[in-house]
Amino acid sequence: LETGTELAVSDALVRVEREDVATTATIRRVRVAGRAVEVTGLTLHDLGKPVVAAARIAPAGVTFSAQAPDVEMARVVKLLGRDEDVRGHLAFDVDAATRGTGVTGHVDVRVRDLAMQHLEGANVHVWTAMERNHLRAEVAATLGEAGRIDLSTPEVALGGPALLASSWRTATGTLMLDGVLDLEKALGWLPPDGRPVAAASGTVRLRGRASRSSPAADPGVELEASTSGLALTGKVAVSSPAGVGTTTPAPLPWRTTGLDGTLALRLLERSGETQVSASLHGRSGVLATMAARARLPLSAIAKSPEQALALVKDTPLLAKLEVPRRSLDRLPAVLGKVPVKGEVEVLARLGGTLRAPRLSLTARGTKLLARDAAACVMPLEIGAGVAYDGENARARLTASSQGREVLSAGATAKVSAARVVAGEDVAWEASGKLTLASFPLDTVGAFLRQPIGGTASGAVAVVDLHRAAALSANLDLHQLELDQTVFPSGEVHVELKDGALAARVRLDQSDGHAEVSARGAMSWGAALRPSADLAKPLDIEVRAKSFRANAAMPFVTGIVSELDGRIDADAKVHVERGGKIGEMTGAMEIRDGVLEIPQIGERFHQLRGRIVMR
Repeated sequence: LETGTELAVSDALVRVEREDVATTATIRRVRVAGRAVEVTGLTLHDLGKPVVAAARIAPAGVTFSAQAPDVEMARVVKLLGRDEDVRGHLAFDVDAATRGTGVTGHVDVRVRDLAMQHLEGANVHVWTAMERNHLRAEVAATLGEAGRIDLSTPEVALGGPALLASSWRTATGTLMLDGVLDLEKALGWLPPDGRPVAAASGTVRLRGRASRSSPAADPGVELEASTSGLALTGKVAVSSPAGVGTTTPAPLPWRTTGLDGTLALRLLERSGETQVSASLHGRSGVLATMAARARLPLSAIAKSPEQALALVKDTPLLAKLEVPRRSLDRLPAVLGKVPVKGEVEVLARLGGTLRAPRLSLTARGTKLLARDAAACVMPLEIGAGVAYDGENARARLTASSQGREVLSAGATAKVSAARVVAGEDVAWEASGKLTLASFPLDTVGAFLRQPIGGTASGAVAVVDLHRAAALSANLDLHQLELDQTVFPSGEVHVELKDGALAARVRLDQSDGHAEVSARGAMSWGAALRPSADLAKPLDIEVRAKSFRANAAMPFVTGIVSELDGRIDADAKVHVERGGKIGEMTGAMEIRDGVLEIPQIGERFHQLRGRIVMR
């Protein structure tokens, strides 16, 4: 120990122990002179190979240097009293000096064979060099077998001295990113309960570039992520047992295979425009693409993220979504086997602002047919379109068969996007009309997997939905087939308006007919669907003459195996207000009846019966 105008300590020794780990620090000299402190010959032992360091701290600046060829990280972690299992080897070379707010020097750090938690065999190299206001840096990390990530800055020019925060905010230069991640290995880092999926494989490639050419410009950013060989398996929720003596089969998890994608983000330096694009592709080509762009107030959003919606609601935007023409048989397996075959294509465009958007969508289906349709069923060509201007929406649908239009539908709706964005109560209303022109019902039957045939013509209209809704339906049926029963003609008429319901259905056979009509009341108004109004009476009439009972077979299949006979009826049902009191009058008669119920195993024939209601 030396005293006088300065204080000096020579050949000092400090020992630190924790459990079975210890380190000894030897210091050749510590000198304090005025406002300056100087440390020379500092050496740390017993943490691997010796660590040597020196430093000087003075009002004019700070200098520091340290070198370590190999430090055992497990000993350092234990000495610091941490419980983490961290293993590996650390080496570094640091030589830096500050003068005022400026920095000069370099930092070179290497970590090899790093193991912590679920990560094994990682290596990291960090190198930086600062000369006045110019910075160069490289970061290279290999994550064991899980992948790698590289960052580099060829040269960054700070806007001023390095120790001033404002210098970094006005820095210019370029930052590069490149990385690859193996999803199967990376998923293993997470505990089972914290994994978003049950299994994953494939790789994700990351590429990025950030740059700014002048301190006054906003930074430009390009970032892209793409997958290769992606395969995901979803997690299945485990449910409790169904009960004693019963078993509940576990649901199958969803899986994706043969499906990859690319997502890209770009912030243009000159225009300040933000661009986002994405694509999805499978083994047979591109499935869908999306692109959007807008000049977002990113600085304002960063300062007040809770005001993001208010800040962008009047920002012009452009977006496009496209699904190229594709066979439904060549969709990815994750979508399952759709019950329709044919080809589809979709194009959607969005413009305007969030408060006043302009949306257009067109879709087309070619040679659409139920997958299980009979050979005699003709495919449909379908076209659809939607347009919205922020206040009014229009939709149209057409279907053609064998070059002839058999269905057309149109709908309009009023809904304010500005009120939706503002979070206000939204008042909306809609109207629509469906027109059929000899529409082939076997197409519907194929989708429903029911033996239905014939054609339908007429119109169904709904007006003022969600305000004062009304329904009108008038359909003519020709050669209607239900199972093996043929109706040469039929009619359906329904009128629901101002709370009053009038409906009539008639089916004609070659030598008989049946007709059912009803009059009553239903409430609708602003509701989404009508409901029975039991505060008013209901009248139903059933009339039939020599009507074949086998017309009911499609509705009782599985209960009876054969049903036939002739029905004559002239009956009325009247229900009083409240729905609890009513009366039935008239008569129903069946003759030449046939009935076979599989559960009984008997076939009854020549059945006759008459019911008289008074």
